Amino acid sequence: IRHKEQRALLEHMKKEENVHLQYFSELIKKGQSPTALLPLWALCGYCLGALSSAFGFKATMLVTENIEKVIEEHYQEQIDYLEKSKANKH
Repeated sequence: IRHKEQRALLEHMKKEENVHLQYFSELIKKGQSPTALLPLWALCGYCLGALSSAFGFKATMLVTENIEKVIEEHYQEQIDYLEKSKANKH
């Protein structure tokens, strides 16, 4: 990567992802079962990142932005479900 700003952003993103990886790795160590699809997700994530990076920085950021959007929507659905379930128990 030739541009310092791009390199700094990618390093920052890498650090954040490593924090997430460490968090979930700790959950697995504590007995939380990961999905059986985890190896497939890892492979697909790697391939998507490699493929998008072949098209350049802008393509990589576009893919990343859309993935993050889907993840945030999924998390919100989970939060809504849990809050609704909690409200129905009372």
